[in-house]
Amino acid sequence: MSVTQNHIINKQIVEFQISEANYSLDIQNTISKLYHDQWKSIINTVLDDQFENPNVHYQIDRLTIDLGEVTLKNITGKLSKQMTAVLNQVIHKEEIQAEEVKHTIPAEVKPLQALIYFLEKGRMPWWGIRTKTELTAELDVILQKTSTELKQLLVKLKENRTYVQRYVQICSKEQLRNSIQIILDLSKGELLNFENDVVAIVKQKTSKQSKEKNILEIVYSILFQELDTQLSLKQYKKIVLSNIASKLSFSFKEESKHEYYKEIKHIDDLIQKYQKLHTENNKWQELLSYIFTLIQGDNFEKIPVLALNGLRKGLENLDTYEENDFDTKEKIKTEKLVYLTKQLVTLQKTIQKNEINEKTTFIKSRISAFDSTDFISVENSGLVLLCAFLPQLFKHLKLTEDRAFLDLTSAYKALAVLHFVCYGDNISFFEGQLSLIKILCGLDAEESIEIQELSTQEKTIIEDFLAVVIAQGESWGKLSIDGFRASYLLRQASLKIRDNHWQLQIETKTHDIVLNKIPWNFKIIKLPWMKRVLMVEWNG
Repeated sequence: MSVTQNHIINKQIVEFQISEANYSLDIQNTISKLYHDQWKSIINTVLDDQFENPNVHYQIDRLTIDLGEVTLKNITGKLSKQMTAVLNQVIHKEEIQAEEVKHTIPAEVKPLQALIYFLEKGRMPWWGIRTKTELTAELDVILQKTSTELKQLLVKLKENRTYVQRYVQICSKEQLRNSIQIILDLSKGELLNFENDVVAIVKQKTSKQSKEKNILEIVYSILFQELDTQLSLKQYKKIVLSNIASKLSFSFKEESKHEYYKEIKHIDDLIQKYQKLHTENNKWQELLSYIFTLIQGDNFEKIPVLALNGLRKGLENLDTYEENDFDTKEKIKTEKLVYLTKQLVTLQKTIQKNEINEKTTFIKSRISAFDSTDFISVENSGLVLLCAFLPQLFKHLKLTEDRAFLDLTSAYKALAVLHFVCYGDNISFFEGQLSLIKILCGLDAEESIEIQELSTQEKTIIEDFLAVVIAQGESWGKLSIDGFRASYLLRQASLKIRDNHWQLQIETKTHDIVLNKIPWNFKIIKLPWMKRVLMVEWNG
């Protein structure tokens, strides 16, 4: 007995020539009905029969099935027979050609490969694990086995702060401890004492009580980023506290290994000062905007502190003008600009070197052609039904103003809002489920994010919003919020870029017939903050 596998058809084209043109529309409708009612099931059955080994994955670039001359009565039977025959030909090619078609991922490697893909892409691979619960359960197994490749992966997380951020976000406290113990020669007791000391100091230093979970996430992020097997716990403690002090704005007087965050704060303060001082001067604004973009980049954290010090001095030097000389105040003096430009050129060269290294990171090199596709699998595509109302919802939650998000944090909060719209409190927040949600919030599909928590009041507003939308849809009135989520919001789809716009092809179900009566548009979506138009294929 064959077991149903996960079959993904990237692009499917059905072409036929009609002998009687007068009936072409009727025949198209009949073919469409046959496809949804019978052919999809037949295609899955044939694929199950041909590819029943769950540990062998087949990738076929193109498959053409010519049915010859058919009638509406015999086309379904011919499809099943001809598809089976064509697939048999593909599988039984010469040995070397067959190897090009099939690709094997050993069962024990699958979880690690899925983790690697998530760290790089921010979503799960098409062939395996789907949810955060599944991923963290597999992570427990991986950590217990402690393979050489896992240890290498953990050491290499610091190649990109996005990897660190994503790894820390999916791990439990126990998994983070186990991960560090795999790399560093520490007992569990030593690590717990280290945690307790740092948390106690941070809570004492901060005016508002920070959550222990949030503090520990920062602690482990810094440990992975600053990983050095030669350092002692005492040295790590100084580094961690100094970094946290900068992030949470409190004073920590012990000497730090790095003055990075101190310099960044000085530079950021100077940029903000000059931006306010020279609001009408476009050249000032362009220069300051360039520097701000530079210091926000992923590779900027690898810049030596001495180079940052030079940039800060260059910015401070711009401020030495005569207070009464309005003309001088509006201009950037040439001699001062030359010094600053030299500092920027040095920084840019360093960043470019880091970016070259970034292209060949350990994790990036582990992504195979088999893992990669030109589409993204989406499980919450029904969100498009709500897009007409999202600007109003985000405005009500004080996330937008003048048709734009207030800041990046507001955009991240919008991700949490839409995740709650889809899942409620049933599933914990997981970046791997956010590809479409990121796009609807104006972010890139692979962009790393910061998790924002929703208050009880915000959750109530969202559920009230859902109740109002459900009431407006014909035939939805009797659905509960969870029923609406299950019936419409949580729907499988394929997302890809085509002709410079996003194309979303959504799985159709029988009850979708009511979508034809929806009075608002959900087929062409371009929210004010979105970068590309989203075209939706979802037939009722």
